[in-house]
Amino acid sequence: MDVGASMTVKQLARSLGQPPTRPYWHIKVLEAAKLIRVASARLVSGIQESQYQVAQLALRPSRDLVVEPGNASEVAKAFAAALDDFLGRLINDILSGRRGHEPAAATDAELPGPMMMVVDKVVSRERAAEFRARLDALMEEFNRPDPGAEADVPVNFLMMFWSPRDP
Repeated sequence: MDVGASMTVKQLARSLGQPPTRPYWHIKVLEAAKLIRVASARLVSGIQESQYQVAQLALRPSRDLVVEPGNASEVAKAFAAALDDFLGRLINDILSGRRGHEPAAATDAELPGPMMMVVDKVVSRERAAEFRARLDALMEEFNRPDPGAEADVPVNFLMMFWSPRDP
């Protein structure tokens, strides 16, 4: 589902190839966790039909979940699923020609072009902690709504940071 899009439970079930009654429990769990929200509701034949949309734009696994040794397999699967989803969308955008292009100059009105960095580096604990704090602040800033501006530029952003430790 696109971030701004909304769907009914029946539409979601259809898109997943599931019976229409199957996702209701899951929807309630996601709503209670504030991961989705009701975007609109209407009466259809006397029954309230709700349209749901994404409410949480960024997910950050808790430290307890990630460091607990018994969770390693499930945490790895969750990260793999997120990476697979992101990779699939990236490949689809590239193959369909929807990937942004780098502007000729910084003042060009074109959408910002793609950017990719892969870095493996050894730094001090202090520098790693300071850099992580700056990344946290940047993500907080990025996830705030644009006050007074019309949101019209779709942005796909994946950020990962970790420090491997000896077992």
